[in-house]
Amino acid sequence: MRTLSTIFLILIFISCKEHKKNNKYNINVIEHDTIYKRTKTHLDIKYTLIGNNDNPTEIVLSEKTNQIIQGKFGFGMFETKKPENKAFIFQTDYKFKVDSLPELSNPNLFSLVNEFEKSTSENNLKSVLIERDDDALTNVKAYKLTFAFIKNKKDTIGFQNTYQLVINNRFSSINYLNESRENYIEMEKEFEGFVLRVK
Repeated sequence: MRTLSTIFLILIFISCKEHKKNNKYNINVIEHDTIYKRTKTHLDIKYTLIGNNDNPTEIVLSEKTNQIIQGKFGFGMFETKKPENKAFIFQTDYKFKVDSLPELSNPNLFSLVNEFEKSTSENNLKSVLIERDDDALTNVKAYKLTFAFIKNKKDTIGFQNTYQLVINNRFSSINYLNESRENYIEMEKEFEGFVLRVK
């Protein structure tokens, strides 16, 4: 279970004004449409960062993703050689008030199986909810949904791990799509580490 400081990432939109060699970035941290911090940081050379001033269609490939997740694209990253392995954040507008988390009586509505299909060029994948955690984070109410993407009724070819939470009256969705649990753990560590370096 993560601390509130670790999920600082859901409070910011990242503008990557300049990409440098060796995956070093000049970052603008934006809140309420105002840049309140400029910093430099880096990302493992294995990954590519997409900020809110980049073209989000580089990372969010399915139109259905935008219909499923509330809010607007914040930022994300993907594995350069395997772009099906990705993480991205959506967040509601800063002026939009959310009193509670979305209704999760049917968590399958939040499956991003179409996004994974687009990323892998697979078809007819089935999405199976394998974990639902109603208390996924410390210090803030958050849900975690984990799906497996199944092919031919037996072969698991990918996973989705999604955190949904409301903080400062803003709904945020942090989404990981990965081909394996090992890759998810590695990417989550890098994604959160990147945000903490920005912080």
